[in-house]
This record gives sequence, structure tokens and C-alpha cells, in this order.
Amino acid sequence: MKKNLILLFALLLSGIANASDFVLDGYFNDWENCKSVFTDSRNESDDVDFISMSFRADSDWLYIKLVLDRPVVLNENNNIYLEIDTDNNPLTGYRVSGIGAEMGWNFGARYGYYNLTEKARTLTHKNIELYALPTHASREFEIAIGRKVLPDGTTPLFNSDTIHVLFWNRKDGGDLMPDGGKVFSYVMKPCPAVKSELPNLKRADSTDLRVMTYNTFINGISDPERMPAFERIFKATNPDLITLNECWKVNPQTVQSLLNLWLPLPEKQSWQVAKTDEGNITCSRYPILDSENVYKDHRISAVLVQTNNSPTGEIMVINCHFTCCHADNVRQEEADALIAFLRDLYKGKKKMKIKPGTPFFLAGDLNLVGKEQQLLTLLHGDIANQKKFGKNFQPDNGKAPLTDLVSEVIGRRMAYTWRDPEKTFSPSRLDYILYPASKIQIRKAFTLQTEILPEIWLLDQNLKANDTRQASDHLPRVADFRFVR
Repeated sequence: MKKNLILLFALLLSGIANASDFVLDGYFNDWENCKSVFTDSRNESDDVDFISMSFRADSDWLYIKLVLDRPVVLNENNNIYLEIDTDNNPLTGYRVSGIGAEMGWNFGARYGYYNLTEKARTLTHKNIELYALPTHASREFEIAIGRKVLPDGTTPLFNSDTIHVLFWNRKDGGDLMPDGGKVFSYVMKPCPAVKSELPNLKRADSTDLRVMTYNTFINGISDPERMPAFERIFKATNPDLITLNECWKVNPQTVQSLLNLWLPLPEKQSWQVAKTDEGNITCSRYPILDSENVYKDHRISAVLVQTNNSPTGEIMVINCHFTCCHADNVRQEEADALIAFLRDLYKGKKKMKIKPGTPFFLAGDLNLVGKEQQLLTLLHGDIANQKKFGKNFQPDNGKAPLTDLVSEVIGRRMAYTWRDPEKTFSPSRLDYILYPASKIQIRKAFTLQTEILPEIWLLDQNLKANDTRQASDHLPRVADFRFVR
């Protein structure tokens, strides 16, 4: 009777939305035409209430969009579980709400389990190639799991194209999606691998301004063991402006010497560098006109650079490394202070002076792992503590918000910027480039992760497979700017 009840309520949905324009980046417009959507009953719990889940797949990945009734940080402080019956057999795996789950994942505790036998095997995100964005608090998340993974080293995770999926808020009175007694099925239609040519690293046009942001992980750029990897990365990407983070004990003149060696300028000119705080170094092929610390005792530097590419002959670079981890209040202060700096700068109230219409961008490791308000403040200029930092100010000269540049990791339709397979946290989007679209057009943008790229492509770019893994836990982000005139 129970089996018949389950079958009666089985919800069989199949279909794949067009994957060509899909990027796992923490934004959700590319889910609008998804055909496989399950909407849950509402108001079933005093805690997190599941709203819906959506599915799509390609030859390499299963993608899931999860919608909740309230913002959470997905990778900590919650009891949300994902359970998947990966062999289409309710009699195998862990029995939960009518399915036999071979795989379960506890998002809040950042571990999973693999139920092939009575003794479950513990999983890390590396075992199932788990990705989930955004990293900050949100009501919506998109999740990826590798379709070709071998969680125990020998057995494929997915033994059927038909899977059964549920989300579970595992606490007293916690919500289930679908409700108990119902089973959701999704058919991952077989589809051939997309044979897309990998892009080269050359800039879109020789006249474009190429910027790079890179967290070098604890003084990495001056570490003799890691220095060769950085050299190959810098030579391959060939940037004009560079924002470096975590240069705690790095002398700026050391970086200047390295860049003069790795990327020599014509006529024996020298790279210019500025360090106004304890950890950020900003580097430029062009003359640095001025530099200033944006917020005392915090890692936010404003650097004014002379360049003929810009319609005003200059560009301002704001190099950021916001405070890490459980420090929402501090990060919000840093975001507020940055907007206040821009407001006062445009009104001529700062020591640094810029010409009207001078373009700028901000880049660096923003560590946005808590409330979303920090990002909204930076994009829209909504200051949280107006008593301390003054009135709101749209960061594009008081007239418009900034744009969050999303750039894919080459070889993947994903936009993470940090990964460490040995840490419990799955790959995250921590490093940002924000810019005013009224003044800057993005011509080309990418994030580089050498360890996932084919050897023949790496050889053509004069890179080695282990370069980005050896250099840092963060990935270099690169963008080509063309100025709007």
C-alpha cells in the first residue's frame, strides 16, 4: 500500500533547459526557462521553508536551483540536507521519505555520506565535485554535482539517468521537499559533450586595458617555491593593472622588481607600485599619480593611474581585501566607508583629486561570506550606518550603481574564484571586479584555473597544469576594459 501511495504521488519531470547560456554564478536569470521545476507547499515550518527546486543537466554536471523562504548562508549554521537516489532504486541506499538515497549532503556541516553498504562512507565536496553559489547569504542557490564522479574511487555516483531528489531541513518540525509520501523524479537526458574551443589568453584588442585581481595567499608572490608559477601566470595573462592581496610581508619594491623582470616595459621604463595598507599592493604599467588609504587600519587602497586609454587620461583603482570570516559588522563598515570615500571624492572633499568623469573600478577579495547587504552597499551605495558614514551615494558619481562582473573559469560554466580541495568549504566566489557600466565596457573576461585544463592548451599558453594550484588558493581574475567615450 505504501509503495502504491508513493507511486501514485510520483512526480515525473524531465527535460533540459538550453545549457549554452548557463553559468553557475549565483545569479538566476538563466533559470527562467527551466522546464523541470518542483514547487513545494508553503508555510510548513517555523524554521527554513523550502519554496522550490529546479533541475538541469549536461554531460558532465547535474545542476540544481534551490529557493528558500528566507536568506541563509548555505555552507554553515543550517540543517539543510540534500538526498539523492542515484540508481533509481528505493530499496538501496539510505531510506528517507520514500527514496533510497545513495548520496546525502549536509550543507551546514559541509560533509556528506555515500550509502552503498550499511556502513556509510563519509564524503567531502571533492568526492562529488560539489559547487554552490552564491557564497553570501541568499534565498536562492544553484548547486552543481559531477555526473562522472567516483565517490569511493571505483563506483560511479550515478548509475541511472533517472534520479529521485529531496531536500530536508533535518530538525524537529523541519520541512521536507517534496512532502512526506511524495517522490520527485528527474530524468537526466543523455546529451553529448559540448565540443567548444577553449579561448586563448590574449586580450580582445591591443588597445584595451587589461586588469587582473589576485589574492596571492600569504605572501605567495615572494615565496621562492611559488614564484615560478606566478611568473608563468603573469606572463601568460600580461596585465596592465594588478591588484594583489595578502602581501603582508612583501616589500612593494620586491614586486616592482619581479614585474620588471617578468613583464619588462619598453625603453627601460619601470612598473609602478603602491602599498597604502598592510596587505594590498597595486601595480601599474603606467605612472601612478596618487594613492590613499580609504579607511584607516583596513585594507582598502585608492590608486590614481595615468593612462591614455581613458578619456580623462586617468583611471582610479580601488584595491580591496575585506575582513574575513564571521565579521559581518566589520565588512559592512568597510563597504560603508568605501561608498563614503567615493561620495566625498566626487564632491572634492578628499586629499586625492580626480578629473570629472574619471573612470574607476574596485577589485579584490571581498570575503562576502555573510549577509548580502555588503555587496548591495557596494553596488548601489546604500550605506547601513549613515550616522557614522553619511548619506547614501550611488557609486557611479551619484548617478548609477556599479556592475558586478561575472567571469567564467576557463573550461567550466562556473564563476567561483577560490578553491581548496583539502578544506571543508566548497569552491566559493570571493574575488570581485565591480565597475561603472556608463564608463567601462568589458571586452573579455576570464578566471584561470590551470589544473582543470588540457595539457595541449596549457602548452600553447606556456603554462603548467599545477601553476594556479601551486601559486594560491585563489584564482587570478582578468578583464579587458574599453572606455566609453
